[in-house]
Amino acid sequence: LVSSLERLLERQERWSDLVDCWKSRIPSMSSEQALAQRLTIAACELDRLEGPEKALEQIELVLGEPGHDEARTIELLERIAGWEEASTDVRRRALDHLKKKYSDANRREDVVRIVEAALNLASDGERAALHREVGQRMVTLERHEEAMAHFASLLRLEPTAVDAHQRLRDLAGRTGDSQGFAEALVTASDACEQVETRVSLRLEAAETRRSVLNDAEGATSLYHKVLEE
Repeated sequence: LVSSLERLLERQERWSDLVDCWKSRIPSMSSEQALAQRLTIAACELDRLEGPEKALEQIELVLGEPGHDEARTIELLERIAGWEEASTDVRRRALDHLKKKYSDANRREDVVRIVEAALNLASDGERAALHREVGQRMVTLERHEEAMAHFASLLRLEPTAVDAHQRLRDLAGRTGDSQGFAEALVTASDACEQVETRVSLRLEAAETRRSVLNDAEGATSLYHKVLEE
């Protein structure tokens, strides 16, 4: 009877009623069947009802339960995280779950990808911590050029961050990107409100342009700015 009802509802495209039917069966199912059913409901919410929030609610009832389909769960979470019409809260929750899944599985490249995606949804107050995290993870993966870009963004947000400054200097030495290092220092100095730090950043940028890049004109312009302070 249940199977006949499900087919009838499906033919009539009464998706909300079909979801209600599936939910009503969960209490009488085995644990493994119930987990699979919840993922089926989540998929229907996404494919037929365009309800990423309700889909995530079903997935969150599955997470942490032994025996659930890891691959399907991750696939659904990835879809929700990339659902541009979904609310920021829903997408961030999906990203948090994905990060844990990938961390537990030691899928480091995927963790970096998820943290970078979280940057697009982060508030101004959260961006510094995310740039720091993804930059450190990229250093571990030896993706030095990309790590340098994140530490440059971090230094712009936090010009007094000693760790970001040191990381940038080290990465510039590894990659040979002294031009990028000098530009990062200048950008950070322009965003800095503390005179001492601003002057220090510009002096180092000027020295880099003069002694490493042989850019006398660029160095002179920065020295002038220091004198103006």
